[in-house]
Amino acid sequence: IMNNQYTHVTHTFKAVFDKESKILILGSVPSVKSREQGFFYMHPQNRFWKVLSVVFNDEDFLNNDINIKPDFSTISAKSAFSDRNP
Repeated sequence: IMNNQYTHVTHTFKAVFDKESKILILGSVPSVKSREQGFFYMHPQNRFWKVLSVVFNDEDFLNNDINIKPDFSTISAKSAFSDRNP
């Protein structure tokens, strides 16, 4: 018989937006990796930031050399990307 106990999980991530924001992206429950690191879409296998870099044609993360991957491993890199692309 399965254990029917639930664990209430919360996160304290601050929303990333300002008066210039034009797009609202709603996610679901943050992953364990995201909660551990305290920021959105932090699992290394998550493609969220890579896809957005292409959508926004963000030069700091795009590179014509397909062997060089953009660095989305840090919160500061993701925050800077969010700030450049409201």
